[in-house]
This record gives sequence, structure tokens and C-alpha cells, in this order.
Amino acid sequence: MKSYRSLYLAVTLLAAFSAQSETAIPPDVQRFIDEAEICQHLAGEWEPSLPEQQQKEIKAGVAEHCSKAEKQLPALRAKYSEEQDILAMISGYSL
Repeated sequence: MKSYRSLYLAVTLLAAFSAQSETAIPPDVQRFIDEAEICQHLAGEWEPSLPEQQQKEIKAGVAEHCSKAEKQLPALRAKYSEEQDILAMISGYSL
């Protein structure tokens, strides 16, 4: 579980630096991006050859982060339906 905290910290730091780009990323969109990034990372880590405990941890992390991102996405699409740059950011994730 410690590695997930490290991953979250890395994603958060990356997000902080990217937030200073030309387009300011609203906090709710940034939270979605963080969850979606962690979701995709963890999903890519799962392999049947991993020890059972590690598989369980990865599955739990995927369930937690992917479900959060999936719940956020429809509301963000509705809220930012007129902002093409934000729609492009959030549409790049397949959950």
C-alpha cells in the first residue's frame, strides 16, 4: 500500500506543475485526472502471475480509484460542456 501513496504523491506533484500551464485546471477536473491516472496505472500493473496478496491490493486500488473517476466523469462533462479544452482533457481517459 505504501507504493500507492508514493504513486499518488508523484501524480499530485505532476499535477501541481501542469496546473501552471496556460490553461488553469479547475480543482474538480484535477481531482478527476488524479483518480483516472492512478486507475489506469494500477490497471496496467495487474498480472495473473503476481502473488495473490499483490493482486488483491491492485484490484482494491483499481476499484477505489476507477469508481471515483467513473462517478466524476458525467458531472464534469455536463459542467464543462462549453469548454472544449477541459472536455479534451477529460475525454482522453478510458475508464
